[in-house]
Amino acid sequence: MINIIRQKLHVCAFMKDSPNQKFITRHSLRDIWTFDLLAKFFDDHSVDLGALGVETVREKLLKTLSILVLIQWPNWTRFASIFLHHTDEEGKNDRLDDYLPHSNQKISAIFGPLDCSEFIARQYEICPITIREGEHCVFSEDERLPFINLNEKIIGVGGYGDVFEEVIAPGQYISKDDMINVVCTVSRLL
Repeated sequence: MINIIRQKLHVCAFMKDSPNQKFITRHSLRDIWTFDLLAKFFDDHSVDLGALGVETVREKLLKTLSILVLIQWPNWTRFASIFLHHTDEEGKNDRLDDYLPHSNQKISAIFGPLDCSEFIARQYEICPITIREGEHCVFSEDERLPFINLNEKIIGVGGYGDVFEEVIAPGQYISKDDMINVVCTVSRLL
């Protein structure tokens, strides 16, 4: 089953021919990880989720779960204690998807050296940037812009360089009135 899920993750990835730009949207993860598939996956791997259950994982840990599948993490029986039930010194569950991407220090505390580097490499693939209308942000070179167009099209020239038309992946653009896109076209200065 895990190989089938890994294959589904590969199929739904955008920009898969460019390893440093490859990404998978949360929208795609929710399509793959249905409630029934999650329940079967955890049952097959003897994961006891306790009272929080499958729905909590579906809402709060799909990205983390997908990264672990991609890196072929072997410790599924420890999944709930490491990710679902863990709290920091302030009592916050700081290993949920809301806290991704994790710092290298936090990942080192969770994994051994091999899984640590694998998790670091894959977390940006599963956590593409969500663009919010009107916000101006600076991102690290590891973060993935959610652009899915295959042919770069120059639509103008600005004072700092060429302006390109970009198509944003479904669910990765939020307008000022909190509308989430299906697919959106924007301009990008390069």
